[in-house]
Amino acid sequence: MKPHLDKSMDALYIRLDDSAIVESEEISPGVVIDYNESNEMVGIEVLRLSQRLATPSVSTPTSAIEPIATEDGRSLRDVGWHASEKCKSPVLA
Repeated sequence: MKPHLDKSMDALYIRLDDSAIVESEEISPGVVIDYNESNEMVGIEVLRLSQRLATPSVSTPTSAIEPIATEDGRSLRDVGWHASEKCKSPVLA
């Protein structure tokens, strides 16, 4: 499991395994699940993270958390990706 935090976008992404993402689904406003070819959940994205924390005054340790990025190192903002109800993952771009 690999957590990625992007403070500038106020987003958290948790990658559950390394299989290819073939589909994404927004299951709740600002919560996106990524699926592989077998329709297994392989990633979870939470947007507006600071608004969802039970204790927003608690600082998230960032030393072990990497920024959200595509496989070639570009940030999601760089590739113009935004969550929608069902969309292709930016990792496939």
